[in-house]
Amino acid sequence: MAGGAPGLERLCVRFYERVLADPLLLPLFRDPGEEHAERLSLWLTELLGGPKAHTEARGGFAVMKGAHHGLRITEAQRTAWAAHMRAACEEVGLDAEFQRRFGPDVYTIFNMTEISSPITSGPNPAVSGTCGQARAGVDVRLVDENDCEVPVGAVGEMILRTDRPWGMNHGYHKNPEATARAWRNGWFH
Repeated sequence: MAGGAPGLERLCVRFYERVLADPLLLPLFRDPGEEHAERLSLWLTELLGGPKAHTEARGGFAVMKGAHHGLRITEAQRTAWAAHMRAACEEVGLDAEFQRRFGPDVYTIFNMTEISSPITSGPNPAVSGTCGQARAGVDVRLVDENDCEVPVGAVGEMILRTDRPWGMNHGYHKNPEATARAWRNGWFH
């Protein structure tokens, strides 16, 4: 596995931090026992291409996929688990290993409710941790406090607008003050 034992240890730590902060997955770890970190480390080693002895001793992946410490794992928990694993792999530099092993296409995106996903990547972006590029019809600028563009590499506020009137929100319902703060000079701040 890329990164060896130190990479696996960093992955376990980041994965645990993420999972234990997720109320959906926390019930699966209510009483993991002292050996749980070691079991997780063995399982992650298998997951990323190591020997399969740990999984085979527990009835195979299909059995492990359906239960954890005797608890039934829901589809939502499986999805959250995979998302945390993918993010933890990226955080410790093992995202290429995750991609090689499991083969999913990974897309990145920048979004908030008001702006309808204006920045996206294509599948499997070459640079990890990027948001992608503005999609067609979206203008993006980085500006200072006076709405003047800042030079490349400088810190600024990202503002957006679209050439499609229905492509972004037009304001906040019965809240003209919030609308005025968010929309200035034809740009969403």
